[in-house]
Amino acid sequence: MAESDEARDLREQEIEFLLRKREKLQAQMERLDEQIRALQSDEADGVPCRNGSRKNGRSLREYVVEILSGSHEGLTLAELADQVRAAGYQSASQHFRNVLYQCVYNTKDVFHDESTGTYRMKSIAAKALARHGANGG
Repeated sequence: MAESDEARDLREQEIEFLLRKREKLQAQMERLDEQIRALQSDEADGVPCRNGSRKNGRSLREYVVEILSGSHEGLTLAELADQVRAAGYQSASQHFRNVLYQCVYNTKDVFHDESTGTYRMKSIAAKALARHGANGG
């Protein structure tokens, strides 16, 4: 009988372990769901908030295009995030860089230069490539 008591105790310990593990995984899933909702949020693109007021005068995309249009060298995502916020864009997102990345990724006119890790407007990137090509690069 001592073996069955020992086996039962082991089984109960394993059940408790698995229940704790499930709780942790559920908490992780809830955090992922929150991140997904933040990225899918209309608020991230400057559209009217749920209460009907408009948080920003312009969409995030408009801020991004304006800032990148003025940058010939391009900007990293961190630099772009800083400049967008400095320009007055407000976001309650705890994951603003993720929201910003989705914006630049889904903006046709934005080019990502993988060699430098910078983002710039395609028209500016084309001019830079032409200059480098004309200089023998």
